[in-house]
Amino acid sequence: MKNALNEFVIDGVKTTIPFHRRIMEDECFLKGDIHINFIKERIGELLPEHVLEEEEAAAIVAVLANHIERRGVRVVIPRREPKAVSLWKLASRVKRLGRKS
Repeated sequence: MKNALNEFVIDGVKTTIPFHRRIMEDECFLKGDIHINFIKERIGELLPEHVLEEEEAAAIVAVLANHIERRGVRVVIPRREPKAVSLWKLASRVKRLGRKS
């Protein structure tokens, strides 16, 4: 699998190949210490923290400012009234609270 990931080349678009390489090199993965939440628990260690360069951030701000200016974008935050909980859901919640884990 490592060889396949190292030999695979795609130009022009970003892929998840580097992420999969990091998984294959992960100490826990190599030990076989994996489970259903492996990625969820280890994502911070598997993915490098991406920091925007000043030029990238400036480009993003410029595009957004242009879009807002051209479209006259307005932000509308809808008001949401709290929904009433049905008696069925309430009874279920009360029942679950009574159980001991």
